[in-house]
Amino acid sequence: MSDIRRQSSIAARVQALTLHGLGVKTPEIFRVTGIKRESFKALLRRAKDRGYTPGGPIKDGHVADGHRSGRPKVANKRLASRGFRV
Repeated sequence: MSDIRRQSSIAARVQALTLHGLGVKTPEIFRVTGIKRESFKALLRRAKDRGYTPGGPIKDGHVADGHRSGRPKVANKRLASRGFRV
């Protein structure tokens, strides 16, 4: 089994929340969307933190990708100004 983490698509997240709002159980949500139980629980928790109410409308902000840390843009600009390729 691979250790690579794959992020679910926004469409799959919306579908999972829709199914959950209709009362579908987690194993069926996994079968339809491919989102595992623990990932779905985290998705549901994040969506609720962002204002989602089960059974209510699903907005882009409820399922949007969160901020991901990475290399700071400032360092990239500084290196680029010194002639480094970034």
